[in-house]
Amino acid sequence: MKREILCLACADRIRSVVMKPEPGEDAKFLRGRLRIDCVCDHCITPLQCGDEAEAMSIWSNSYPYVPWESQYIFRLVKGESK
Repeated sequence: MKREILCLACADRIRSVVMKPEPGEDAKFLRGRLRIDCVCDHCITPLQCGDEAEAMSIWSNSYPYVPWESQYIFRLVKGESK
C-alpha cells in the first residue's frame, strides 16, 4: 500500500491522475487538518500542525488498505475550512 501526505495544491493535481488507478488498484483521498509538522510527500513543501492537507492511499489485493490517516490528520467537518 502506498500512502502519502499531500499539500492541497499537489492533492488537486494528483487526484485527477490517481482516481483512474491501474487495473487491480484502488485509491482514496481524505482531507483534514494535520496533527503534526511534516512536509508534502510530493513537492516537499513544509506543512505545519493545523494546516489543511490530504492523505492519499493507493492499494491492491496484494497490498490491502489499512487505515492510517487518523495518525496524521483530523477529518474536516463539512463546511469547515481554515
